[in-house]
Amino acid sequence: LYEGKELLPLFKKLYGPENIKVILMELSVKESIFRNSHRRICALMRHPILYNEETKNLKNCPLDGSKLIKRTLDKPEIIEKRFRVYQKKTLPLIDFFEKEGLKVKKVNGEQSVAKVFKDILEVLCPR
Repeated sequence: LYEGKELLPLFKKLYGPENIKVILMELSVKESIFRNSHRRICALMRHPILYNEETKNLKNCPLDGSKLIKRTLDKPEIIEKRFRVYQKKTLPLIDFFEKEGLKVKKVNGEQSVAKVFKDILEVLCPR
């Protein structure tokens, strides 16, 4: 919250309030735990491999062939704790931004990656 309050006046001055976009990605703690605890990364380049029917049985990265591993932070109990910290320390920024007159666009984060991307793109570059 502190950083938001400190930086918002600068962003308004630099870019104009009409050019500031605030996106709230809504995702349940249950879905966050599922997605993050099933996520794997490649050992070599560390890029994420999302969990789905096509990737769930992969042992090696389809991009560089290195072994797929899980991050130590992607345990359900750690994910849940991080989610609670987000709710307590970051989520209050949404109310602050709204009080400052910024429009907050909500995106359903429980959709497919492609649909979330499309929705975010629509907020950033409306037709």
